[in-house]
Amino acid sequence: MAHYDNDGNVSSSPKGFKVDRGRFKLILFTHNESTFYAYNRRKTKWFHSSAKATPVRKGKGESIIVSDFLTAEWGRLKDDNE
Repeated sequence: MAHYDNDGNVSSSPKGFKVDRGRFKLILFTHNESTFYAYNRRKTKWFHSSAKATPVRKGKGESIIVSDFLTAEWGRLKDDNE
């Protein structure tokens, strides 16, 4: 993994290992996954003194998981049928 300084410049990068030229091509794949919930919200809010309290559901609610495989060479991996 590359390391960056506070200005966003690469300070060091991995050296890797030797691969015979022309035989293989190494491509880095990364996996990114996030979970979003129906009741994602801020817990602290400012209200006018005349505003009435509204009930809030308990729990996180339904969720959706968004997942991607990423490469520097091709970007997001996707199915050609989409």
